[in-house]
Amino acid sequence: MRISIDPNDPAYVDDRPRKVRVNDREVQDWAVADEFRRCVVLMDGQVLHGAVGIERLVGDHGGPKAQDTVEASLDPIATGFVGVLVAEPAPAPMPARTPAPTAPPKRHHKNRRR
Repeated sequence: MRISIDPNDPAYVDDRPRKVRVNDREVQDWAVADEFRRCVVLMDGQVLHGAVGIERLVGDHGGPKAQDTVEASLDPIATGFVGVLVAEPAPAPMPARTPAPTAPPKRHHKNRRR
C-alpha cells in the first residue's frame, strides 16, 4: 500500500492519522510511505529503505472508534487488512485419469542380424 500526505499526490487517500515505521522505528516527518517498494520519503527529500509498516491510528477523522478497535482486538482473525475480497469460482473437477495401454516389451535377439 502506498500513502501520501500531499492531497495532489495520486497516493493520497484521506487525512486520517497514520503511524509509519521503518525497520521497527517510528518515522515522524514522512511525506510518502510505500510498503510494496519498501521505502519512505521524508519531508526533506531523504529516502529510507527497509521493512515499512503503515498503521492507521484511532481518531475522529472518520477512522475507527475506540470501541471498534477493542472489538477488533478480540477478533481472532483481526489482521488490519483493508481491501476488497473477491470470491473466485471453484475450479472445474479434473477428469479421472485412465492408464495408457502398454505394449509388450520388444525382444532383442543378439545373434540375429539383418
